[in-house]
Amino acid sequence: QASQFIRHLPDRMISIQDCRILSIQSHVVSGYVGNKCIAFPLQILGFDVDTVDTVQFSNHTGYPVWKGQVTDTDDLEAILSNLDTSVYTHIMTGYISSGALLERVRDLVAEMKKANPEVVYVCDPVMGDHGFLYVPAELVPIYKKDLLPMADIVTPNQFESELLTGITIRDEGAALDAMEALHVMGATSVVITSTTVENNANTLVVFASKRTGDRMTSLRVDVPRMDAQFCGTGDLFAAILVGWMTKSNNNLRVSVEKTVSTIQAVLKKTFRHAQNMHAETELKYTSHELELRLVQSKDEIEEPPQNFKSVALT
Repeated sequence: QASQFIRHLPDRMISIQDCRILSIQSHVVSGYVGNKCIAFPLQILGFDVDTVDTVQFSNHTGYPVWKGQVTDTDDLEAILSNLDTSVYTHIMTGYISSGALLERVRDLVAEMKKANPEVVYVCDPVMGDHGFLYVPAELVPIYKKDLLPMADIVTPNQFESELLTGITIRDEGAALDAMEALHVMGATSVVITSTTVENNANTLVVFASKRTGDRMTSLRVDVPRMDAQFCGTGDLFAAILVGWMTKSNNNLRVSVEKTVSTIQAVLKKTFRHAQNMHAETELKYTSHELELRLVQSKDEIEEPPQNFKSVALT
């Protein structure tokens, strides 16, 4: 059951209607990844969302061609210099393209945390997937040394978890070790958003854990893998998760179950749409066909079907 009041700030109780999230990540004009992907779902869940774009592209990079601009530190500084960050209850970070930009974002998070220790920092360390980096390698130690110690919630995928911890995740035990390592680095709640373990290519496993003092509670949720490559699912996962963690007073089990159920409902609707659009002469679904059907999934985002249950591990 969601509580009406979710954080005790220094001078007042703040209601869910007063939550305001600052999100710093990528943006596309057409389609749904990054800030374009997270704002609408969080607004549906009751949050005000302000976005700072680290890139402004025509479409996501899964398409054959894209054009646009990359935000540099001067651009970011110009925006932050006139932004009252004291109004935010949460800050989220996603795709950041350079070490210099990440260091400036690090400083911003530190400033906001110093001014108000109750600010919730959600770190999605977007660095790569399927064994490949798509950001400079210099970002990895910045995340490890500087960002994770400030993170209330961290949401890496399998590859990013392995990069950050040095642990190869092949089974449940390795996933637990990786989550423990991320806790040691400083993260309070850890969700590894998608893993392939135990040589089971037909199932994706979400692992999650929360540290309370010296105790770590953990769980897993198994979901069927769809025969399609979607973009933006990690961004959407982080957004839905922070929404439900806030609404449920940081109940990890409830939040992960609702998040997984939401993501799967959106993907099923997206995949059905792709199948209806797809030309039989084409072998693969196109990026356009697989754009997330977020607007059409409004009801599922607001009231997710309870189709997926977690299994407690520790």
